[in-house]
Amino acid sequence: KVISKVLYIIFLVLLMEGGGYLGLRYFTFYDLDATPLAIFNKESNILPFGIKKNYEQEFSRREFDVTIRTNNVGLRENEDFHGEKIDIAFAGDSFTFGWGVNWGERYSDLLQKRFPDKNIVSLGYLNGWFPPHYYLFLKSNPQFIPDRKSVV
Repeated sequence: KVISKVLYIIFLVLLMEGGGYLGLRYFTFYDLDATPLAIFNKESNILPFGIKKNYEQEFSRREFDVTIRTNNVGLRENEDFHGEKIDIAFAGDSFTFGWGVNWGERYSDLLQKRFPDKNIVSLGYLNGWFPPHYYLFLKSNPQFIPDRKSVV
C-alpha cells in the first residue's frame, strides 16, 4: 500500500514536470506574440534537452523583456567557466535560472554581490529541474561540486 502511494506520487510529479517542460518548450500559452525561448538543444546525457553554449537571445513575454546569455559551458553566467573552484552553487529549475529577470537580478547574483570574494554560480536548467537530475548532473560533472570548506 505504501509502495503504491509512493509510485502514485512519483507518477504525478513526473507528469507535472513533463507537462511544464512541454508547455515551456512548445506552447506560448496566452501570449501569442511571445518570443519562443530557443536556448534548449539536444546535447545532454542526463536530460531530454541541453542548454546551448555561448548563446544570446532576447526573450519576451507580456510581463517581461530579458536578455538570456550563456557562457562556454551553458551556465547563465557572464564569465566563462574553466574549472575554477566553486564556493556556492545553486541547483534548480527556471527560478534558479532566472525566469523573467536579467542577469544580476537572480538570487545567486544578489548573493554574489554580498560575497564578492566567493565564486557563486547558478546551475539552473543545466542541472535539470528535479532532485534526481541534480544528483546525476553532479555525479557526471564533479567540477561543479562546491567546495564545502570555503562556504561561510
